[in-house]
Amino acid sequence: MPIPKKIDPQAQYRVTLTDVVMVGKTRLLPRPDLQHTIKGSVLEANLDKVSDAAKVD
Repeated sequence: MPIPKKIDPQAQYRVTLTDVVMVGKTRLLPRPDLQHTIKGSVLEANLDKVSDAAKVD
């Protein structure tokens, strides 16, 4: 699942991380067997640390 071209900042996205991402005071660690759910605004700020993303309905 590639990263969407248009990202809605208010929507939730399920992502696979390639590097550590900070969300407020919480650190999200990259693991190949784990996906995180983050807001679109966090995804936009960390596009270089995400390998794939899908919008959660």
